Amino acid sequence: MKDNPQKVSLGEKESTFFDQRAELYDKVIISTSPVGVDRIKRRARSITQGAELKEGMTVLELGCGTGEYTKEFIEEKVRLVSLDISPEMIKVARSKTGRGVQYVVSNAEQLPFKDVVFDAIVGNAILHHFPDLSTALLEVRRIKTQQARIVFREPNLYNPSKFFAFGIPILRLFRKDRWSPAEKVFSRSFIKKILEESGYSVLDIEYAGLVGSRCPPQITNFLYRIERWFSKTPILNALMGSMIIRAE
Repeated sequence: MKDNPQKVSLGEKESTFFDQRAELYDKVIISTSPVGVDRIKRRARSITQGAELKEGMTVLELGCGTGEYTKEFIEEKVRLVSLDISPEMIKVARSKTGRGVQYVVSNAEQLPFKDVVFDAIVGNAILHHFPDLSTALLEVRRIKTQQARIVFREPNLYNPSKFFAFGIPILRLFRKDRWSPAEKVFSRSFIKKILEESGYSVLDIEYAGLVGSRCPPQITNFLYRIERWFSKTPILNALMGSMIIRAE
C-alpha cells in the first residue's frame, strides 16, 4: 500500500503561489507605471501617518511582497524589519532596498520574534492572505509594545469588484489564477470584531481608495477629488476599494 503524500498546508500553498509570481508581480499586479507609483506613495503615506512613525522606531512590516511599500516605509528613517512568507518575493524586495532593511521569511502565525519588541506593525493588503487571522493577530499583539499601533490597508468586501469576486464569487470563475489559495476579503464589521476579540482597541477603520493602478493618467486627479468626496459621504464611502485599519 502506498503512503499518503504529506499534506500541504495552506500557508505553504500561499508561499508557492507568490514564489511563482515574484518576478512578474510588479508588472502584472502592482503596476509600477507613474499612476501606480503615485498610488503606492499615497497608500503608504496613509499607513505611516496612521501609525505615527517616528525616526528610530522599531517597525515590523508584515507581507512586504516585492518591496514597493518597503521603499516608502524606510524613508521614515525607522529600524525596519520586513517579513514575507515567500522567499522569492523577498529576493525581489532586497534588490530594491539594499542593506537598510532586515528581511525575514516566515508565516505570521508563528512570528520568530521575542515578546514586546516592535513600536509599530504595518502592512498593505496582507491580513486577507493569512490562513489563520486570529492566530496571526494574537502573535502580532505578543510582539508589540503596549502603546504600539498596528495599521493595515485592506481590501473592502463591499467594493463592487471585491464583492463579485468574494461575496458572490462570479469573477473568480473566470480568473482563478488571480487570487491566492488563502485569499479572502473582509467587511469593516468583521475586522473590527476579530480585532476586539484578539484584545485590540480599535481606533478607526476608514474607507479609502478609488484610483486603481491602471487608471488612465488623464483622469486620476479627477478621481482623487471624487475619492475625497466619497470618503466623507455615508453609504457611498462603504463602496470604496479599501479600508485603513488602525488599532492598539
